[in-house]
Amino acid sequence: MICNSLDESEYFIINNIGTTVSLKPTMPRSLRKKYKINHFSGNAQFIISCSSGDNNTSLLYRTIDTSFTSFDTLYKSGSPILDFFGGSNSVYIKEYITNTVRLIKLDLQERKAVSLKLENGIYSVDINHPSSKPDNVVIEIEGPNIPPREVKLSNNNSTQITLWQDTLNTKVLNGEITSELMWFKSEDGTSIPITLLYKKETIKLKNRSLLLKAYGAYGATVHTFYNLDNLVYINNGFIVAFIHTRGGGELGNQWYSSGKLLNKKNTFIDFVGGTDYLQKKFNIPATRTVAYGSSAGGLIMGYVANMHRNKYELLIFDKPYLDVLSTMGDEKLPLTTEEYMEWGNPSDSNYYNYINSYSPYQNISGTNYPNMLFYIKYQDVQTPYWQSLQSLSKYRESNENTSLILCDIDMDTGHKGSVNYSQLVTEKAEIFAIVKYLTTSNIFNEK
Repeated sequence: MICNSLDESEYFIINNIGTTVSLKPTMPRSLRKKYKINHFSGNAQFIISCSSGDNNTSLLYRTIDTSFTSFDTLYKSGSPILDFFGGSNSVYIKEYITNTVRLIKLDLQERKAVSLKLENGIYSVDINHPSSKPDNVVIEIEGPNIPPREVKLSNNNSTQITLWQDTLNTKVLNGEITSELMWFKSEDGTSIPITLLYKKETIKLKNRSLLLKAYGAYGATVHTFYNLDNLVYINNGFIVAFIHTRGGGELGNQWYSSGKLLNKKNTFIDFVGGTDYLQKKFNIPATRTVAYGSSAGGLIMGYVANMHRNKYELLIFDKPYLDVLSTMGDEKLPLTTEEYMEWGNPSDSNYYNYINSYSPYQNISGTNYPNMLFYIKYQDVQTPYWQSLQSLSKYRESNENTSLILCDIDMDTGHKGSVNYSQLVTEKAEIFAIVKYLTTSNIFNEK
């Protein structure tokens, strides 16, 4: 049994002896520490990963016995450990490095860890935990310009056998699209990573455009997966950029801590700094710059709409979180008290004043807003429809120019969106049509 909060976790083993059922804690709950436990294939031991919210250290342990009182340290890393699987001779470790999920093979006899280079460039891996034959591990590999494929690895010699590969997009396979990791200095001097996707020929275009994306919350590690949506924009003269702002987990727990609570504004500062950096580097004006944020990423869109509106032609709000102050002040809402660790409790005046200074809804005022596109899910309980609609209404009432502030409400789905392929394609096509219209029409007005 697992008990989790945002920054702590606790595991219990259920003992079922006769008619008596009891819970035995595997490891004591510790402040700001998270655990993950998997069975060690082939015996009664367990593998345990531990990460601390106070630093970037991640540890991998093995239990000496089933009492959970003696442990053998297998591996230590300065990067987040996302997953792991133990065979009889080796442990495979899924580790996050900036914008790439790499696979580490740890030899249990020699205690030697080797990073397996499975692709060139930026890519991610996922471990398919086998139910049998633990010495053969199947993994999935994909990247922003690498179509997904399944590979079987032999635990004995680490040879790769491709089981399946998506070969539909031959242009990607032929290397037309480039992925690149780039760094810039934020306002306070912190180096911020950006993942870029583009066609080489786009760099030579005079009228190239920029699509910016970010999330920057909950310590989430943004994986730049193979995404057909991105390919549509890239094939139409866009440079697609993922700005890995503080508040995410891309560079470990300290990166996360430096973008939450009373450090939350670092997330917005990083995004604006990334916008300025890319516009200058690639000579792209605001009239051809589009930004997209979903859920907590929509908070970034609301902030820049209020504070840096002249840097963007269009802001796309996808199920956005726009009223931090009100939601964190209402304990009756299902997620509020749990998320005090992310945003702070506004009953404390320090948090109230800080949240009030950036929460988008509270900072909407009469001015010239950029074009905005809202996508709202009526059944959404995480970012309720009424919250998005009240912000939408206030933006429209406060707007002092003729920019478009549009809204699409899906009455049938929740926060995760539709599973209907036709509906998904229609929504993506609508967004692209609006983006293309706004960024293309401006070309004729540019000198």
